[in-house]
This record gives sequence, structure tokens and C-alpha cells, in this order.
Amino acid sequence: MMTIVNIPKKWGPTATNYVKIRTKEVFKPKIKLIREKMKTSQGRQKSYYDKQRKPFEFQEGDNVFLKVTLVTRVGWALKLRKLSSKFIGPCQILKRIGCVAYQIALLPSLSKLHSVFHVSQLRKYIHDPLHMIEPDIVQI
Repeated sequence: MMTIVNIPKKWGPTATNYVKIRTKEVFKPKIKLIREKMKTSQGRQKSYYDKQRKPFEFQEGDNVFLKVTLVTRVGWALKLRKLSSKFIGPCQILKRIGCVAYQIALLPSLSKLHSVFHVSQLRKYIHDPLHMIEPDIVQI
């Protein structure tokens, strides 16, 4: 960091270099202090982030729920309204693509969608027989 100093031209280029070097010497301790404070605050923010972050990894064949959002276009494909569920599924993971993307077997109603989703759009499905609800068939 340098300050702008008006130096007379008759002093020549050596005086300009002297002023540049002198300003660096003046501000060097302040810059060092600022860098140390930035490093401590970055470390603090990283620790806050790491406490809340949960790394997700799925294996091929695992069952997952798919998040219904406008970003994934799942909500548009299903034409869902306000009181619809936030997750659909379970869907089976076919393969892992890269570090954070998975290809899943979509439901037949979502066959027009792209089948690769980011890990943030998936939730692990834990099988429990009590979760299964049999639909009532009503005859008219």
C-alpha cells in the first residue's frame, strides 16, 4: 500500500523510489497486523461452517428422497401446489458422477427430467415398514 506524495520533478527518480520504499516500511507493521486479524477471523468463520456442515455420501443402490424445488424442476414436472410434499421418493441411486452428483432412477411421472442431481437435493431414505401408507381405493 502506498500513499500518493507530490515530489518535485527536480528531485529525480531516486527520490520517488525512496518515498515508495519509505511508505512500505511505514505501513509494513500495519499490514502484518491486518493479515493476522483476517486469518483469525477466517479461521473462526471456518469453524462455524464446519460445525453445521454434514458431508453426504451415498452408495450405488441406496434409496434417497428427492427435494422438490423450482431449481430442480421437479415441482414443475409434477405440477405441485402450495401444500404438496417437500420430498418425493424413494428413488434408487444408479451411479455416482463426480464428487457431488448422483444419477438416480426417477419415478415414471418424472421421466422427462434430467436424472443427475446434486447431493444437496437428496436426503437419505431409512427403510421403516411403518412409513408405508396404503392408499384407500374409493369406488364411485
